[in-house]
Amino acid sequence: MKQSDFPTKISVPFASGAGNAYIRQIPTASQISTDPGAASLTDGFPPQTFQPLGSGGTPQDGRDVNGILNMTSAVDQAFCAGNWPQFDTAFATAIGGYPAGAVLAGSTPGQFWVSTADNNTTVPGASGATWQSLFAGLQPALGFTPVQQGGGANQGSNKVYLGWDNTGSGRLRYQIDNTDEEDLANYADVTAAQAAVNPGRLIATQQFTASGTYTAPTGATANSKFRVRGTGGGGGGYYAGGVPAGQANPSGGGSAGSSFEAWFTYAELFGSTSATTVPVTVGAGGGQASNGGQTSIGNAVIAPGGISAPAPNSNSSSVLSSGAPSPAFCSFPAGSFNLVVNLPGAPGGFGIAIDPSGSFYGFSGSGGSGPFGLGGSSVGTGSAGNGGSVGAGGSGACPTVASSGNSPGVSGGSGGAGFVEIECYSA
Repeated sequence: MKQSDFPTKISVPFASGAGNAYIRQIPTASQISTDPGAASLTDGFPPQTFQPLGSGGTPQDGRDVNGILNMTSAVDQAFCAGNWPQFDTAFATAIGGYPAGAVLAGSTPGQFWVSTADNNTTVPGASGATWQSLFAGLQPALGFTPVQQGGGANQGSNKVYLGWDNTGSGRLRYQIDNTDEEDLANYADVTAAQAAVNPGRLIATQQFTASGTYTAPTGATANSKFRVRGTGGGGGGYYAGGVPAGQANPSGGGSAGSSFEAWFTYAELFGSTSATTVPVTVGAGGGQASNGGQTSIGNAVIAPGGISAPAPNSNSSSVLSSGAPSPAFCSFPAGSFNLVVNLPGAPGGFGIAIDPSGSFYGFSGSGGSGPFGLGGSSVGTGSAGNGGSVGAGGSGACPTVASSGNSPGVSGGSGGAGFVEIECYSA
């Protein structure tokens, strides 16, 4: 038999349009004692309807014929429509329970139950019920666990496409509706990112506040990685004073040395995997009116020193003296495994004088600060500049105003010396 051989479906129950005079509902109980010729589900057509009329028989009632055909065809119509019956307590009791293997629809569309016992009057889904989901054994038969698309908390109903990228990237590619989201990261991508963030176990740390030589620590290998940070020396503030009576020339501050933080491979830091040492130069802090020295580690990194403030302006009226500009960015001649920070040193502050020939008020420019130290703080009248801390600029000086002759000279603050720290990590 073929699927196309399915007989004509019953779309309307038999005698559905018959009036009450031509159809009656077939009762379950026998009607012989009350209506000897009436049909019932218990008796069917009673014996009297099978006797000849001349012998006292009663003809079959057409209403009963319509009734029984209407009842059975209504059930057939429901099955033709794909309407599967649900559990019915009264029906289960009447038939003595559902047989093993009986299939019923659940209360939720798409849910079906299979009876696992004969004479089953338990309610599907209830605790201890002898029913199981129709689909309970299907997932193991698949050989894999299917994934539901959407329907979870805070998830949309968008269609998700997942497949192998055919452009040669060697990765899975995914698309949401009509938007190509490109490739998913694979194991190699993740491990490379982890290596940059967490390269391994810390073996040793060494700091340099003066020039020297860095030697690969015990346990370092050609696959080790190095986290290096440092700064050039800070520039000095300019000196002030020595100007005619009634004038003032507070000076500006020096700028900070440029700073860096970067990761290097063994070969990038030492120049080759066979080398075990690399020279470290720590830039000196600039004295007054002097630039700071550059800091370097072999050919891996060069951090320029801070710049000295320029000579201050002088005047008997208000005056503004410039601070030092920022030095250049750090350079990495050998390249960097992973550059984290590259900062030019902060500029020095301005020196300011207001009304030197009258009620004089003035202060010097502060030194530029860096990530490792603060610049020298600004000073007021008659004070020498303050020195900067690690890699920071010194502040300018602020003289008194002479009433006769030249004002006394005061020194600018010195810049702070540079700094280097090297951490070695296992591969």
